[in-house]
Amino acid sequence: MKKLIGLLLVNVWIVSIAVAVAQPSQGLIELQTVAQKETAVLDADGTEKVEWVEPGRVIPGDIIGYSIYATNVGQENVEAVVINDPIPAHTTFVADSAAGKDMDITYSVDGQRFGKPAELTVVDTNGHARPALPSEYRYIRWTATSDLQPGERAQAFFKTKVD
Repeated sequence: MKKLIGLLLVNVWIVSIAVAVAQPSQGLIELQTVAQKETAVLDADGTEKVEWVEPGRVIPGDIIGYSIYATNVGQENVEAVVINDPIPAHTTFVADSAAGKDMDITYSVDGQRFGKPAELTVVDTNGHARPALPSEYRYIRWTATSDLQPGERAQAFFKTKVD
């Protein structure tokens, strides 16, 4: 159990590294992923609310939110920005949590074929195809529906539950 939590902590902190991706003749996209843990806190009046905090120590059942930022740091518009992100190991995707303004969101159970939830299937133990469950998604893809202007930032988001 301690090894699993240590691996999750390493994974959570590693995803905060920024990466620059060159788009030949289109500009430059800088990607940054920020992971935060969902935590319940009490307001001054005793009302419980949800806050997002640095993950610190995570345990099974914790909800981790991932914000992925794509910033056009180039001088030209960037067309067809696509963000592909795996569901982190030792976590399960939280159904209906993926979001992104002006983004078309698709999922994959194998990292090869992406589609809307109704289009995804898996083969059961009897060899029959059945609809894939959100807990079986392994990748999420966000495709921008408009160009990313110089200096503009797009955001994708999803939640997972620590196994």
